[in-house]
Amino acid sequence: MITAIVFPGQGAQYVGMGQAFFRENENAQKVLQACSEGANLDLAKLISEGPEEVLSRTEFTQPAILAVSMAIYQTLDITPQYLAGFSLGQYSALAASGVFSLAQAAKLLRLRGRFMQEAASEGKMAAILGLDEETVNSVLTSIEDYVVAANLNCPGQIVISGTEKGVAKAIELAKEKGARRAVLLNVSGAFHSALMQDAVDKLAGEIEKENLGKMEIPVIGNESAREISDIKSSLLKQLVSPVRWQETIEYLKDQGVQRFIEVGPGKVLSGLIKKIDKNLEIVNIEEPQDLEKLR
Repeated sequence: MITAIVFPGQGAQYVGMGQAFFRENENAQKVLQACSEGANLDLAKLISEGPEEVLSRTEFTQPAILAVSMAIYQTLDITPQYLAGFSLGQYSALAASGVFSLAQAAKLLRLRGRFMQEAASEGKMAAILGLDEETVNSVLTSIEDYVVAANLNCPGQIVISGTEKGVAKAIELAKEKGARRAVLLNVSGAFHSALMQDAVDKLAGEIEKENLGKMEIPVIGNESAREISDIKSSLLKQLVSPVRWQETIEYLKDQGVQRFIEVGPGKVLSGLIKKIDKNLEIVNIEEPQDLEKLR
């Protein structure tokens, strides 16, 4: 069966995630150690004890989710045909594909999180539910202040990103257009928009220092919804471009993918994939007992 493994992004974190794998699996412990060293963080303590407000800081969240996702991935006895990840999850996918070592990915994600946080002093994000992409785009283009689509998640679910005024106006207009919900998200800035350009500039220098491995399994890029050909370019573009998640899943389906396995904390991606096509086989692996679903 043609399989794609997908990795979650920010928002999937919670205190205690991955603990059963870390307790029961020696390889998972080694993953945690490698990610801790790369990020220069005590991820074992942060993940197991929190507190939640510290774990939720962007520069800590990103390497923590990577550590849990990769610890679980190492326990799978499956070589997928494709890999993809949502935002920071693209780094997990690239690590799984052999491009990054665990320490490299954790180091870059902590820096990425820090740079995003530093660039995020102004903007906001909001979720628009119940409107199609064309309607949302018509709303956004009618607004004078900067606001764009940031996450094209699934039919009827689009996240927007921009200035505080732009996002507030978009929420108001989306409701007038009949949105089921239009609500601000509890995030620290306008991610996946041009307001992240400062983060791109800083991250570019850090990525340039890294020697990358060969991509052993194709990884689908967030900004293109196609196989990544230029890794460094993709990782910079994704910070200022929308995450084309619906298009990513539809493209993989067109390549013959029948089974999607979400690896890491939470079930957000599984839920989105189900809304994109309820006929696809979707498995999420979050706890050791979930491995039974693959047997």
